[in-house]
Amino acid sequence: MKPKSLSVPQHVKQLIACMGEGVWEKDHLFALSLLAAVAGESIFLLGPPGTGKSLVARRLKEVFADAKAFEYLMSRFSTPDEVFGPVSIGKLREQDCYERHTEGYLPSADVVFLDEIWKAGPAIQNTLLTVLNERIFLNGSRVERLPMKVLIAASNELPKEDEGLEALWDRFLVRAISNCMESEAAFYKMMRQQGEVTVHIPPHLQLTDERLHAWQEAARAVALPDEALKVISAIRKELARLAKGEGLEPLDYYTSDRRWKKAANLMRASAFLNGRTEVDFTDLLLLRHVLWNKAECMEPVMQAVVSALFADVQAAMDALPKKLAGQADGSGTANAGGEAESTYRIYHYFYVRLLPIRATWSAENLFFFLKDYGKLPLEQKVKGIAYADPQLGGQVIRLFDPNAIPPQTDQLQGLRPVSLMRHRESVLVDGVEYRPEMTKASQPMPSVSRMMSGLLMPDKSCRHEEEVQAVRAEFDRRKDLLADHNRNTFVSSLDIKAVKALCKRMDNTLNALEVHVKSMGK
Repeated sequence: MKPKSLSVPQHVKQLIACMGEGVWEKDHLFALSLLAAVAGESIFLLGPPGTGKSLVARRLKEVFADAKAFEYLMSRFSTPDEVFGPVSIGKLREQDCYERHTEGYLPSADVVFLDEIWKAGPAIQNTLLTVLNERIFLNGSRVERLPMKVLIAASNELPKEDEGLEALWDRFLVRAISNCMESEAAFYKMMRQQGEVTVHIPPHLQLTDERLHAWQEAARAVALPDEALKVISAIRKELARLAKGEGLEPLDYYTSDRRWKKAANLMRASAFLNGRTEVDFTDLLLLRHVLWNKAECMEPVMQAVVSALFADVQAAMDALPKKLAGQADGSGTANAGGEAESTYRIYHYFYVRLLPIRATWSAENLFFFLKDYGKLPLEQKVKGIAYADPQLGGQVIRLFDPNAIPPQTDQLQGLRPVSLMRHRESVLVDGVEYRPEMTKASQPMPSVSRMMSGLLMPDKSCRHEEEVQAVRAEFDRRKDLLADHNRNTFVSSLDIKAVKALCKRMDNTLNALEVHVKSMGK
């Protein structure tokens, strides 16, 4: 029976499933190596011995129809003859021609695996530069086009500095980690497994040269939209900022223009193999495997990529509290002289900091909930509460409201009663006078009447609620695409975990903003 016709995404998923048969927690490596091959790039695997690095290469070889493989373990004694083939004595003697006999060596292979790559000597390294970048081999006076579809290199260490390995390291676009199994369930399955599993990829799934070239041609036609380019710009800016940190080397966060160009092709290949005609945000997540140069740079690069995917949403969220604060404290209005009033400096979206007028009780940071501060009556003593807030790094002051205090009051650290009294430009906390921190300390504080009128303007509240809803809608769209229902075959659970961590923090802030805006309209 003729096999059912498959879409490209279905085909890719079945290939990865076949490659991973009898192996656990390595699907992301099989997926990335296949992606690198289709994109025409090479991949470097970092990990300790015995974690399946060579297995990835051996199984990737089975993906290609009639493919030849070359595998070699480098040492400081390795010679070019052992990698690229011995010099042909016959041609040297009879034709005075210096050429290598390459059959059975790297220049004749479709899939190449070089273990302990950094131990190779300069002669091998220099030849590999053109092999990796141009897919050519200079054999004597002849230039040979290589059939090589992918080169997989591996090591348990990164290239050492000051050994001239930067150029070779830069040629490996995809950089992935191969670790020991973490899941006990997967470990038990491996322990119970008897013998080696032989991988068989059905002929109708194998990639012929014609099919591979057709996929590569289609991937080149994938669009890279402006939305994706803006995220890439945000990543570049963050990497430039990270590069200015103390104690860093110039190349720690360096990404060459060549790597960015190749990264764009990798994302196009990802989009095509996932059945899309343009790059989306899920493809951009793969940049975390492209942009790091040292082990200590992996996490900052991951955070830079994930944060950039939500950068404009975060910027809109950051702008909302300023608008809300402006509504609450009267900013944006003009005084009698036509000058704009100053605004409070806002901390964590909802708090104004209290600065002591005299250095009496004052070493401790005090923060007042902005809306409560606006409700304080003039020259009238009222009850309040204070409690520690580790996130703010100080004490929070609130108006006393028995209905607002959670039943488990012991969860509020150091909860204690305080007395509050409002003057026109200051507030007394237990008899100690403070003024709110302003963005322009020389300007007078907005009056209480203007603050309270700002809290009771439903038209502004309604407008701000619509703005919050718009930010929420865009956040939910990206969260669904990147975290909740990420369908990109090449994105791992670890990538999604980092996205979910950021989404959780942003979601909490948005929830608080929504509650705050609704309360302003009451």
